[in-house]
Amino acid sequence: MGLKIKNSIIVCAYNEEKYLENCLNSLRNQIIGTGCTELIIIDNESEDCTGDIGKIFVDENKAYFSCKYIKIDNHVELSKSRNVGIKESVGDIVIFIDADMILAPYLIESCVYHIQNNSDIALHINEIILGKNF
Repeated sequence: MGLKIKNSIIVCAYNEEKYLENCLNSLRNQIIGTGCTELIIIDNESEDCTGDIGKIFVDENKAYFSCKYIKIDNHVELSKSRNVGIKESVGDIVIFIDADMILAPYLIESCVYHIQNNSDIALHINEIILGKNF
């Protein structure tokens, strides 16, 4: 019997084919071996290869940790796609990650530790912008 899922990471994506794979790889490196974190990828009716990238990632990684891909059939606001992820999640802590983010090593672990050991109910992860097109 596996460990109880305690943390749910939700990545909402819309036309993020340029960035999604790097984001998911940075998350995978932090999830494998924990046994208590799930990853939920929400595809908000992308018109590029975002959905394919998400499905392939889930197929390649579902043996190592809990992960799922969900496609929304009609494009909705980001808040609504996050709500879809929340409804699908089972963790006590929910973490939203933008699909264009690459996370520093141990960031998820640090966030979870901070929430568990402080009275905070929310954290904001600052982004460092790399590139000229942002």
